[in-house]
Amino acid sequence: MRSIVLSIVLVFAWALAGAQDLVVTNARIIDGTGALIDRGSVVVSGGRITSVTEGGTSAPGERIDASDMTLMPGLTDSHVHVGRTGAPRAAELRACLDAGFTTLRDLGVSVAFVSTVIREFDGLSAEHLAPEVVWAGPMITAPGGYPLTVEPFARAGQAVESAEEAAIGLIDDLKEAGVAIIKLGLERGRFIDEGWARLDVELIRAITEHAHGHGMRVTAHATHPDDVRLASDGGVDGLAHASLQPLPDELIAQMVARDVAMVTTAIAWARSDVHGIAAQNARRYAEAGGLVAIGVDGRACFGDTAGIEPYLAELQFLRAAGMRNQQLLQSATRNGAIVASLADETGTIEAGKRADMIIVDGDPLQDLNALRRVVTVIKDGKVVEPLLPPRTTPQPGSEAAVRRLIEDFARGEPDYDLLPPGLAQAARDDLPALQDMFGQLGAIETITFLYVDRRGADVYDVRLANASLVIWLMLDDAGRTVIADLQL
Repeated sequence: MRSIVLSIVLVFAWALAGAQDLVVTNARIIDGTGALIDRGSVVVSGGRITSVTEGGTSAPGERIDASDMTLMPGLTDSHVHVGRTGAPRAAELRACLDAGFTTLRDLGVSVAFVSTVIREFDGLSAEHLAPEVVWAGPMITAPGGYPLTVEPFARAGQAVESAEEAAIGLIDDLKEAGVAIIKLGLERGRFIDEGWARLDVELIRAITEHAHGHGMRVTAHATHPDDVRLASDGGVDGLAHASLQPLPDELIAQMVARDVAMVTTAIAWARSDVHGIAAQNARRYAEAGGLVAIGVDGRACFGDTAGIEPYLAELQFLRAAGMRNQQLLQSATRNGAIVASLADETGTIEAGKRADMIIVDGDPLQDLNALRRVVTVIKDGKVVEPLLPPRTTPQPGSEAAVRRLIEDFARGEPDYDLLPPGLAQAARDDLPALQDMFGQLGAIETITFLYVDRRGADVYDVRLANASLVIWLMLDDAGRTVIADLQL
């Protein structure tokens, strides 16, 4: 079976409008700085923004009428892992771009792969329009430190014992390979103190000083307040996660004074009871004046999911913790560019910046779900052509297909040909476990059509007695409705 998803992976490549100047008019403009223009125009020339004005403009160029829509900077996912074992495929990059991500910040590639991954990505991005990816190398840690202590993350770590080994040797090599961010592992245990080794503060300072000499930012994996304090005292520029225990007010004040940034990743802990603590720490940090950026600590919209759902779920976690939509949108755009060391180039809609922008149907200041409705993506001033003509209604029979999938699993009789490869393989490996899982979800209560994504997939929200699902449906070459992706 070859689904439309697979066809897209193998066949479709990016398409661009001509290189002429571009003018977006009649747009609600969220510029990423906190300012709002109710009805304005943006002019782009040579891939860069030349003017942002209220009202209309007579500037020449290809015109896009964004009436009743919002123009905003492209999104940044500030904590992804897309290159652990190899460069992402062109179609995966395209999926992220279609979802509205113009920048990705990859926080961890094994030292064995990093040169190859960056080289292969550079080759891909030269041939295919793609988000910009800013790379970290391996997680530098002490012998016996995280992530060396946890499979399957161990291969992403690199132990060092001295400043000479870390600062002069490894960091110089990583800089030459194209790495822009140094990541440190400073965790003593998963949720509790398990006695894992950590770099001492003097070695952390030596690493950060040498990295800063190369113009590289330093971020730390530190999820306990004591680990966070060590990172702050060592002079790091940011945290890869929000802490999983409440941060003391005085530590927050200290980090704000030192300009330490925090990436949220509450969704990474969604299956435990600490994601709410992480979200509250992010809110408190933002309220204290700290810089907060949005990240999901995953593969972003890679694989079969050409959507924004994990990122949107992260935003919803933070909103439930008390962050305002304007704060969240600024964290997703301007602040993401800052932690990626790209603030002079992108992240806001201002004259002189690269034209990395998206147009969404609706107003995300009022409803974050508008981010699901990306109408146009503009990367480096070029309009990304949609893969398929727009469609706003679901394919006939899609709702019945959703119901059939869930009921077939509950009976232990799934049709493997209608499932995405990962779920089909999991079912073949351990069908009783999946059958039990689906049985525990409870009876279907509602099936709600949400939207059609830019690939033409029908996206449904399914509420069950004990859980909720998001399901993507597409047609395969035989005209059958297949499951493109499923998220619990």
